[in-house]
This record gives sequence, structure tokens and C-alpha cells, in this order.
Amino acid sequence: MSAGQHGDSTDENDTSRGVADLVLGTDDVTVIENARSDHIHRSRRGSDKVQSCTGPVSRTSLAPRPSVTELVIAEVTTFYDVFGFLGVPMIIVFALSAIWTFTLAYIQVHATEMANSVMNTTNFDNGDFWLLPRPDDSIVISSAVILSLFGIGYASLILIMLLFARFDHNVTNSDTSDGAKSVGTAVDPHAVKCKTLHGIMAWLSQKCNIPKDIRDHYYTAVLDLPKLIFQTTTLTTYLSRGFPTPIVYLYSVLLLFNWFVACYRSQRYVVDPNLIIARLYYTYDLFFAVFAPLVVLIYFIQTFKFDRGEFATKTETIQGGSYDTVARLFGDPAQISSFCNAFHYLQFSSGDSLFFKSALNLLSLYKWRKIIMTLIHNHRERRLERERKAQVQPLPSENKPHDRAQSFKEAIVKKIEATTRAKLGKHFVPKILLSLIFFVAGSAIFVYSIGSVRSSHAVCSKFDKCVVTSYQWSFGATHCPCIVFADRQKAPRTYAEWTDPEDTTSTLAELAYAGELRIVQIINRAVPELPEELRNCHHLEQIILVYTKTLRLPEWMSEFSQLEYFHLEGDYTSKRLQIVPAGIFDNMPRLTFIHFGGIPDVEEFPSLSSLRTLRYLTLAIVSSLKEIPSFEGLSKLTFLNIVQATRAKTLPALTPLVSLKSLGLRYRTGVCCNGYVTGTCDTTSFQCVPKTGEKYPMTCTTDRVSDADKAILNMYDDTEICPNSFAYDLESAAPTEYTSDVLCGSVLYKECNLNGVQGICYNTRMMVISCVTQPAYIKMRQLQIERRVGELCNVTVEAWLGCK
Repeated sequence: MSAGQHGDSTDENDTSRGVADLVLGTDDVTVIENARSDHIHRSRRGSDKVQSCTGPVSRTSLAPRPSVTELVIAEVTTFYDVFGFLGVPMIIVFALSAIWTFTLAYIQVHATEMANSVMNTTNFDNGDFWLLPRPDDSIVISSAVILSLFGIGYASLILIMLLFARFDHNVTNSDTSDGAKSVGTAVDPHAVKCKTLHGIMAWLSQKCNIPKDIRDHYYTAVLDLPKLIFQTTTLTTYLSRGFPTPIVYLYSVLLLFNWFVACYRSQRYVVDPNLIIARLYYTYDLFFAVFAPLVVLIYFIQTFKFDRGEFATKTETIQGGSYDTVARLFGDPAQISSFCNAFHYLQFSSGDSLFFKSALNLLSLYKWRKIIMTLIHNHRERRLERERKAQVQPLPSENKPHDRAQSFKEAIVKKIEATTRAKLGKHFVPKILLSLIFFVAGSAIFVYSIGSVRSSHAVCSKFDKCVVTSYQWSFGATHCPCIVFADRQKAPRTYAEWTDPEDTTSTLAELAYAGELRIVQIINRAVPELPEELRNCHHLEQIILVYTKTLRLPEWMSEFSQLEYFHLEGDYTSKRLQIVPAGIFDNMPRLTFIHFGGIPDVEEFPSLSSLRTLRYLTLAIVSSLKEIPSFEGLSKLTFLNIVQATRAKTLPALTPLVSLKSLGLRYRTGVCCNGYVTGTCDTTSFQCVPKTGEKYPMTCTTDRVSDADKAILNMYDDTEICPNSFAYDLESAAPTEYTSDVLCGSVLYKECNLNGVQGICYNTRMMVISCVTQPAYIKMRQLQIERRVGELCNVTVEAWLGCK
């Protein structure tokens, strides 16, 4: 054989081996292992034959400059050669991921503002409609910084793709430099430096004699498992929190598909030189990280039912202090609960959640960067192969046993056959077992989720007051795993219905037995005493008892350490709360909302000093309360409202309330009349006139508010601080059989006349429909008719209000 023929034969073998390694040596996240050494070997041999043409070529002054269009076309063509048809979708996905990650960083710092913005609730409840939990400042700052870094990481992936030519050049130079160093240096195969997970796997493969093919599959499984486990944990959260069934079903199907793709990838035998499957798979993963939370939020935005226009007329007309202006109380508790759970899931509330979500983002960035660099590396190898072939003069075709195309095909076919035989032979069982684990796990999770929804619905179907159910595997169960119990009658029609409501204690007890209740909202239904079964509900978050005729609160309520919202409202009937146990708030560190109203017989109120997260406090119609509890420790309190605290002679210091935004002292309140606030004892204003037979008559005092507290009070106007001339008596305005049944006859918005004063038949503060003489409620309904919001007006009844 001649020297030329021998050279061509060697070149063909190198070509076959290089291309085969290029095509088959890449799995989902690994670069070509042998291509670098092959290139170094070829470079050394090729430098003896021909001059390298990869260096810069000088352009003569006569050579035409390429136009901008030609340059753009060339760049686009090269971009397509490297990343294929998935290149542009990858950039779009990375851009969306970066935007979403930066948005998450903003949410950590401004969670309440973002929730109000997307749900259009900024103008309600002083911007605290959702009462989202607020993590520690250290968690908030750390989360925002880390998420911002991840957002920069996703943006850097876009830069790498767009500037791949520079990276390609750097990789080429680095490889050449590494190759030059390795020419005279023998590398000890046992001296493996495990700086990454892949390095650790390589080290283990050498120690345990694990073939590279099997090692790569185990490596892929190790990378897939964390995010699959996290996605499964998300699904279990959706199930346990009773998310709407469309969301649960959609997420279950998508997660099942994800497990099945992992099953396929763990045993697949089809080569993927352009990493198409890997890129599609990891793009699908980003859906769970980015788009799934967005889908959930969009669902709640579209399904949230709250007449904002109608409620705006209340806030514009009704004086503060009445919970008629507390928007949250009038919303659907199921929808509010579900949205809060979904939005809170976007917040990093603890170090554990920050760690796990950060690890998943870091893993995602690592995998995507590995894929991008692999594609760039492969493109470089293909280019060098073409350049090397262009430098070699071919022999006449009659002297060649096969042409190059045929040699190329044969090399690929042989390599595929050899690789496939290895996969189907010795290592077939481990791969099947690995894929079987993914298949069984995905199937089991899917069956569990669907079965949990169906069985929970079946066992809870007879309880129409259970509006949200925790989806658990309830086949054979007898007790409903209810999360939200809501029995509400917001507008009783008759006085008898209001004073003697239906007793719902037994239903509450039965639904509390499973211990899953998180929200209890009862309005105009009787619960004289909270059932013992409620004590099982250790995760109780909200208790709302409005006109429930509750006589006492049990001492074991202090065990509700997860409680966030506590609203109790009584009335002027004989069935009302008598005692609030001391220390009931001592073990409620998450409590953010307290509204106790209509409790004129309560003389002592528990300490609030342990409520470090309290943001809303109302004490209304507390005529017998000896003193207002201290505000020490309430540094997060933003809303304070004290209504008709007749007996209390002084106020606790206001200086601890460093976050206060709204303050009200209204109606017949002792400190407004006895000279403590104003400096002058007032016995002539409407709210201060002595009443005959009053249990605790107001008396003047020589005590005066401190200068520091006076400065705080002066920050608010006269309509909020001691409007003593406001002519409205809460006790005399309470519904009676005459004002409700006789004057109104169960008809809303009817015109009525009480003691010569025009009024409107309305269920103020969710009481029975009765004649209300406050002009604010007449103005409220007129605005609703004018703006066409709220209930449609009835011309027969509401012509006097402008209905046409």
C-alpha cells in the first residue's frame, strides 16, 4: 500500500471514529469525552501535512465588505446550526424564566402590594385584604437576593446562546491549550478530582467498575429525582389544601407525564446527538417552575367573585369603625383561602423552603448551561472536522475501496449496533429496573391524587356547609376531612330568625372530628358553646363567629397556635359573650387579626403582649371593659379601632405602635368624654350625655394623655378621634321586632320612618333587616343604583332612591 493510500485510510478511520463519537458520545447533559483527545491527535498529525487555515485571514482593501443583511443572515444561519429549531424557543423560555424569577424576588419584598395589584383589592381593608403572612426580614432579604441572582443566571444563558461564537472561540483556545499541556503529561486515571456531581459519578464508576453508559443513566436519574420529588410535594400540598379540582387534575396529569418521560429517558436506546429530547424535557420542567404557578394565579383571578364596585360604595359612605367596611368578611371564604394558599406558596417563609427551591433553581441552571455548552462544543467539533477534511487531498475514486459518505454511514451503523447490543445485553436489567421505579412511582402518585379527590368528595357530599375539602385517600372513611366550614346567613329576614337562629353546633362537631378544619365561619347561626371536637383541629387558622349566641370561650382555645384571624361579634340580646379566658392569646404567635365586638358584658380582656404579628385590632361595644389591654409588643399593628369603651378611663401608651396607619376612637368612649384626650370633661355632646340607668356611667378624670401619645392622636382628623357630636346611638339603634318586622317586613331598601326620621330597610353589620336612620346607608344605595353595581334595583320598592 502506498503512503498516500495509507494516509487516506487512516484519515477515514479517524473520520469514522470522530463522527461516531460526536454523534453517540453525548447524552442528555454530558459533553463528548473523546472528541477533545481525538482533535488534539488530529491537530498534531495535521500540522505536519498542511498549514492550518483556522487562523485569522487578512482582508485586502479591495475585498468587498459584507452588508448588514449578509452579516445578520450569517449569524442566524450559524445560530441555527448550533441550536437547531429549538434555539429561539429556548431563548423565549429563558427570558420568561428570568422575568418570573425577578417577579418572585419582588414578591418576597412586596407580597401584599403584588397580591392587591393582581386581584384589584388595593382600596379595601387599608390594603390588607389578604392578610398574607410576613416572614422574618432575614428570610425576605435572603430570598430576594438569591432569586435575583437566579434571574441573572437565566439571563446569562441567553447571552451565552447569543454570543456563542465568543464562547466557541474560548473553548477552542482552551482545548488547544489543554491539549498542548497534555501532550507531554501522563494523566493518572486514578487521580480523579470530584469537583462536581458528574465528577463524583466518574470517580465511583472507576472504583466500582461501572460502565460509562450505565453511569450516565444513573447520573441522569440523580438529576431528575429532586425536581420530581419537589413537584410531587407541590401536588400533595394542592391536595391537602383542597385546591380547585381543575387545578389538581391538570397538575396530576402533567406530573404523570413528567414521571413517564423520566422513565423513558432512564432506559431509552435512541441516540440524541442534538439533545432534542433533553431540551424538550427540561423546558417542560420549567413549566412546573414558572408557568404552573402562573396558571394557578390566573385561575384564581378569573374565578374570584367579589363585587368591588358595590363594596366601594360602602367605603365611600359608611363611617369607619363598622365592620360593614371590612371587605374580607364579605368575600367567599373558600376563594380567599385558596388564593392565600396559592400566593403564599410563592413566598419563601422559612429557611427550608428557601434552601430547597434554591437548590432546584441551581440544578436547573446547571443542566441548561451544560446543554448549551455541549451544543456549542459539538458545533465546534463538526466545524473542525470539516476544516480538517478540506485540508486533505482525496485520492482518485478508483483507488478507494469506499467513498467517504459510505464510510461515514458504515461507521455510524456499526457504532449504533455495538452500543445497542451492549444496552440490550449485559446492562439491560439495571435500566429496566430504574425505569420501572419511575413508572410505578408516577402511576401510584396519579392514582392516589385522583382517588383522593373522588373519595373525599364522596364522604363529604352530604355536608353542604363544607365548602373546601382536604383531598385524602378516604375510601372506607366515615368522617369528612373538611378544611373550610362556612354556614352564613348574611341577611336574616325576620326578627325571630335573628334572635333564635338555627343551631349548627352538631354539624360543626362532626366536621371537626377529622381534625382538618382550618377555617370556621359562622354568621347568624347558633353555637352556644364551641364543641370539644374542635380541639382536634390543631391547624385552625381562622375563627369567625358573628351573632352565634356564644356565651363563653373554652380555655383550650389557647392551643390554636396556628390561628391567624379571630372575629367574634355579639349583639344587644341576652345571649352574648360573658367572659374571655385569661391567657387565651398567649400561644398564638401568628395571630394577625382580632375583632371583638358586641360584648358589653365582658369586664376583662386578655393580654396582647405576645401577639408580635398582630396587624388589626378592634374592640367595639365593650361598655363594661375596665381597661384597654396594653399595646406593648404590638410593633406590627397598623389598624386600631376602639368603639364605645364607656368604662375605661385611660388609654394604654400608644408609642409602641410604631407601624400604626389607622386609628379610631368612636361613639360613646370614656376617654373622649372624661377629659383624658381633650383636656376638658364633656357632658353635653351627643355621645357624652349621661344616660339614666347606665351600668357604668362616665365620670370626669384628672388623668391626661401624655405628650407623645397626644402627638400621635393629632395625626388623625376629628372624624376618627372622638367625634362626640355624631348623633347616633348604637344601643338604641339595635334591631327590634318593631323596626324589623313592622317597619320593613323583610324587604331590603324599602323606605321607612323611625321617630320622624327617614330611614332605609337594610341589614347593617349583617344583622336582621331593620330600619336604619343613618343617612350614610341611604347614600350608599343611591350610589349603587347610579353606578349600576350590586343588586338590581326594584322600581316598586326603590323608586324613592332613584331607581327607574
